[in-house]
Amino acid sequence: MADCLPFNAVLVDGKFDRVYKAEDWAWYFATFLTTGVFPKPSDGLQVIAFDKMEIRVNAGYAFINGYAYRNRASKGITLSTAEGAMNRIDRVVIRWDLSLKDIYIDVLKGTPSARPTAAALTRNTEIWELALADIYVGKGVTKIQTKDITDQRFNSALCGIVTGTVKEIDASVLTKQFNDFFKTYSKAVSDDFEAYKLAMETYLDSLETSGDSQLAAVVKILTDFEVSSEQQWQEWFDRIQKALASAENGALLAELAELMEDLYETATPDDIDRIIGGTYVDVDYEGGIFEAGSAQDIDEIIGGTYIDAADTGIPEQPDMGDIVNNAFAEV
Repeated sequence: MADCLPFNAVLVDGKFDRVYKAEDWAWYFATFLTTGVFPKPSDGLQVIAFDKMEIRVNAGYAFINGYAYRNRASKGITLSTAEGAMNRIDRVVIRWDLSLKDIYIDVLKGTPSARPTAAALTRNTEIWELALADIYVGKGVTKIQTKDITDQRFNSALCGIVTGTVKEIDASVLTKQFNDFFKTYSKAVSDDFEAYKLAMETYLDSLETSGDSQLAAVVKILTDFEVSSEQQWQEWFDRIQKALASAENGALLAELAELMEDLYETATPDDIDRIIGGTYVDVDYEGGIFEAGSAQDIDEIIGGTYIDAADTGIPEQPDMGDIVNNAFAEV
């Protein structure tokens, strides 16, 4: 192997004094051109989905260990049929094969598994492989789609681009691939959420049917909070906001806030616990609202529909401030 080149051969006694071999030129080019694929065109040697299990490798150029490769036209490759119960990842490679004196495209078929991984690349003095793409072959699939293909051309650990003569890189194809993936992923997330929402609604129905209403109410609160879009969230929040902003409810909240301040000055912790639990009995005040008061009484007071048992006439809407003040007049 020559250690310096190129010098013209001189004919001496009918023989040339030097002969250059392919490996001589290979080490020469390898000093300023790195191994990888050429970045122009930006879709050069890109693996794309085509028809059913067939994929295609676009025309393009590669450079491996000082040896050049050209794929003149789009090359079709049909992947093996998908497994029935397991997934796998097939890896499309360009192989530099010194023993065959050739560079060619091949597929490393993955091992079927519940959690598949791509086959390792072979890289030694005789074989050197560059990964162009990894293809996820799901169990039972009959068609490879764009979302199943992971482009590895720009992954420097598996392939990379040729540098040394590069002035600019056109990343438009890579950007498009990312955008396509994002759209697909967004739809998958949306579909998964709708399935989750339906499952929760079904679970709620089963709880109500079984009579476990308390647990069902808790789950319903959580489910209602998990709205499927910003619009649904805004509609839910607007309803709560309008309810709290109404004049009557606003006045009631003000009354309750004032009342609780008084309670915390005079009431014992036990009194407060019973009031919150709806079982408070005012022993000093006959006829008080909370004398033998129940949780239902409290709900009706807050809702503005409470009717004193002594009133046998047609109930009227009570004044909430008066009810609350009278109820705790002795506190």
